Amino acid sequence: MKKRKLKMNTALQMQPTAQWRKLMESRISKEEFNYRLTRLQEAVDAEQLLRLLGFQITRVTEREVRAPCAVHGGDNKTAFRMNKDTKRWVCFSHQCHEDIGFGVIDLVKHMLNMNFAEAVKYLESITGIDIHDESDYVEYQRQKERQEVIHQADNRKIPPALIDESFLKSFGKFRSDYFEHEENGGFSKELLDLFEIGGGYVDKFGFQRDVIPIRDVNGRLLAYSARDITGKADYDYKYLLTEGFDKDKVLYNLFRAKDYMNESRVLIVVEGFKSIWNLYRAGYKNSVACMGSVITSGQQNLLYKHAFKIVTLFDGDEAGVKGTLRALNDMKGKIDIIPLFMPYTGKDPGDLTVDELHGILRR
Repeated sequence: MKKRKLKMNTALQMQPTAQWRKLMESRISKEEFNYRLTRLQEAVDAEQLLRLLGFQITRVTEREVRAPCAVHGGDNKTAFRMNKDTKRWVCFSHQCHEDIGFGVIDLVKHMLNMNFAEAVKYLESITGIDIHDESDYVEYQRQKERQEVIHQADNRKIPPALIDESFLKSFGKFRSDYFEHEENGGFSKELLDLFEIGGGYVDKFGFQRDVIPIRDVNGRLLAYSARDITGKADYDYKYLLTEGFDKDKVLYNLFRAKDYMNESRVLIVVEGFKSIWNLYRAGYKNSVACMGSVITSGQQNLLYKHAFKIVTLFDGDEAGVKGTLRALNDMKGKIDIIPLFMPYTGKDPGDLTVDELHGILRR
């Protein structure tokens, strides 16, 4: 059979009208223009579109939709095939795609005798996608920037090279809402901003983590602790520290807490990061964390230097009780120490309500 000549010029069919493209590109970048069109085409349901265009579908597989080619009016039941993911199509009997173009917009233009702008509007109407909506592209740019940050990182660990204020600022753009959820503390965005919580770090197992910066007593950035937010990491690896970081001479939040001690110079000592945030939220801004259940000798020296009195409030588990007793044994006689024991078994200060914290600390 002789191949039927198609009515529209290939170059004209594959391109948007010059006026329409000029209008779009005057408002947005070429990258954004192409991204929006790609998103629109990805949203198309191949089977639905072909039925709307008059194709008599004969077979649908996992990857493609097959039918006689309605472009040239053929009767071969599987000559026309459209990929369900890419939406690219071919006509195996008459190669209609070579004249029209492989794209779904090209197909709509030909079958409905539309120009480019009309074809785009038609696809918007059946997909619910508005290519003029900027929010989707903003998220795309956010994810692109996140990938660039991840690419610079060694995903198998937290390399010391990332300990830089510019990287911390980049991580800040990608913080998840993990710590905002009630079951994870219900912390406000403002509080998490104050403590500079970031995100976007991916470890060697592909687990996404939020990033907690750790600063020394003078506010210098020393390390990160990266918290698994997927729930898939083993218990012992919920938090990953920067390679080579030695916490012996660092108390988390000391550089802030020292500005909130009155003349009595009292510091509250807890184990973890969330406990600090919760105490801060409850008004106890003179709190530091030893980042574990043991106050190391180096941390003890920091406490002797900056405080007259300390109040320990460790987690309500066996390790917390042992850590409290050890701190009392190590530091008694060197500093005024008040050991408090968590009255709620299995909980830590980060789990408590403001009233519960007041009930313990105002005795």
